[in-house]
Amino acid sequence: MKDTNKSKPLNNISGFSLLEIMIAVFIIAVALSTILYSEILSLRASAKIKNIDTAIFLASSKMSEIEAEGFPPTGEKEGDFGNEFPAFKWKQRIIPTPNPSVRELRVQVIINEGNTEDRIELITYIADLK
Repeated sequence: MKDTNKSKPLNNISGFSLLEIMIAVFIIAVALSTILYSEILSLRASAKIKNIDTAIFLASSKMSEIEAEGFPPTGEKEGDFGNEFPAFKWKQRIIPTPNPSVRELRVQVIINEGNTEDRIELITYIADLK
């Protein structure tokens, strides 16, 4: 009887060497870590933009609140936005101008996120229309 299952010598088998596979894995690891890092930066930037957008909204709301009270006296005040926005605080400055019937209103919103502090300031003028 004849054995038809003859094995081929190992040196005739083609494929990738261990070194080629290690280089490919290294390249993939570097690419994936770069993509992951850029995603992390993107998420941080998105969170910062969301905070700035919220701060602009809060400053605008505070300005409208002050304007609705009528012609304000000069001076400074500060406070926070309560439990709904714990990372945000506000400061207002009402400054006289050369025209006694016009006041400059500055509303600043401070964003405290971790170790960083960002500030947004809106400025407008209020006239005494009486």
